[in-house]
Amino acid sequence: MQNTPNKETALMAMAKFLGRDVRPLVKDARVQFRILVAESLLMGCAGELAFEDEHLRGELERLFDLVGEAPVLPVSGAEKKSAVGRMTSSLRNAVKTADADTLKRLQAHVKATLHDEISVANPRFSFAEEI
Repeated sequence: MQNTPNKETALMAMAKFLGRDVRPLVKDARVQFRILVAESLLMGCAGELAFEDEHLRGELERLFDLVGEAPVLPVSGAEKKSAVGRMTSSLRNAVKTADADTLKRLQAHVKATLHDEISVANPRFSFAEEI
């Protein structure tokens, strides 16, 4: 019996199919470009699905530390996203009166969150401190 592929695998397979099999056969440059964009979007969505839970968990742990809440991780993805939104809103208000240590921790949180997001959107992006 053949197993149904998961969402990430299906999206990556579609992206590869478009890039390897379809785009080379298309002669119109505009259509080739649209296929390239579709391929890129499919790969981006697959990457987001593959790492979404891990990245949300890391972001929640950092936010729990910053906000000072007990680290009780929500179960569903929707609950995790809701908790991230709630804690991010409370941080927005607290940043105005935060001390230097808290601001430093907040900066580290923002940097780690951006790293997670960019690593999915552009896996070849360099995060080196120096250019």
